[in-house]
Amino acid sequence: TPKFTKLNQKYARSSLIKCYQISPTCQEDFSKELFNTIEKIKQKNQIDFFDIVLIDSSILDISTESLTILNGTKFIFLDGIDTDKSHNNYYKLIEDNEYILNSQNTCLRNGYAIFQKNSRYLNFSSEKP
Repeated sequence: TPKFTKLNQKYARSSLIKCYQISPTCQEDFSKELFNTIEKIKQKNQIDFFDIVLIDSSILDISTESLTILNGTKFIFLDGIDTDKSHNNYYKLIEDNEYILNSQNTCLRNGYAIFQKNSRYLNFSSEKP
């Protein structure tokens, strides 16, 4: 998408920010591709969880089941929370005791929300050196 291209170009030289685009043909393929991509990223970078994940749900529907593979992520940014596609994920994270709603704005574009891992559930010992 043009949004992804712009984001990827902006951070192309950054050693800290890496952008990945998943473009499946159907919802079933998306769940598989998302899981495989996340596992490859974790293996390649020798990590158990992510610091920040941005999910742009304005185009694709990310199932709540797919969202569970991001467990451990310190911050989850949901873009497009006022769309039907992101609504379930927003409420799943609202109800999840492991995450706290840090910030949200439902009036900006299609809304966004930032969830932070509850410090009671952070496990820094699982990080690899």
